[in-house]
Amino acid sequence: MIILRFILSLLFVILVQLFALIIFLISFPAALFYKWGRVFIYFLVKWVCRLIFLLTFIRVRVEGAEKIPRDGKLIFVSNYPAIMDPLYIIAAFPKRVRILAEEGMFRIPLLGRIMKTLGCIVIPKSGSDSFKQANAIISALRKNEPVWIFAEKPANRDAALKMCTSFGAAVVPVEIQGSDAVLSKKNMLLNPGQIKLIV
Repeated sequence: MIILRFILSLLFVILVQLFALIIFLISFPAALFYKWGRVFIYFLVKWVCRLIFLLTFIRVRVEGAEKIPRDGKLIFVSNYPAIMDPLYIIAAFPKRVRILAEEGMFRIPLLGRIMKTLGCIVIPKSGSDSFKQANAIISALRKNEPVWIFAEKPANRDAALKMCTSFGAAVVPVEIQGSDAVLSKKNMLLNPGQIKLIV
């Protein structure tokens, strides 16, 4: 079993790196078409993630999708049990979302460029830059682009609450289950299984 997990983990890493390089190269011309380029890259990443999860026996399922409002300003708030949770969200969630991500992730050469093209919003390390994060969230809400906030940090929960009260955005809570068992932050060996996004 441990050998199979090691092989799947190796396959997972190789596929992620390979497709990240391809998407990275495509992201430059896509960035020239700001709106449609971002949409194209998002759905390309969605289908690439689905393919990777299929090949490595990871199943991602959304429960309660019918509860998601179709229109209006939306803020999705969830837990963050594992490092790959943003990929599970992009792969399976029915709406295209702007995900808040740590500032350090944007500095990783390949990943950072892809995240910018996807429209991810920076969570700054210093409080002095928090107005940039707020402006990015406000800009997204004004365009009716849903925002996804991981509520592990009090600052993130506060930001969600302020944006909701200021702009009348609906808060949609989502619970992520099973991702820590599949690929945890502490153990990088893949364990095939099912991940649920429960609205």
